[in-house]
Amino acid sequence: MAPDYNWALDFFGGREPRRDFLGLTNMVWVNGEYDPWHGGGIITNITSGTTAIMVKKAAHHYDLRLPNVNDTIQI
Repeated sequence: MAPDYNWALDFFGGREPRRDFLGLTNMVWVNGEYDPWHGGGIITNITSGTTAIMVKKAAHHYDLRLPNVNDTIQI
């Protein structure tokens, strides 16, 4: 069986966020500045009932990466 790479977009929407998510309320999208996929995420508010948040110097699972001298300081 071949993977269906379009499944999530077909099932949840997102190809055209302003159209696909127009009816949403009370929805929050959170992306980290260092998330490799944030460029494909929702990074601006779509309606008055939705909020997009960009967290500076953050990434999902950032704490699971190997230590690096350039790591941000935990506060």
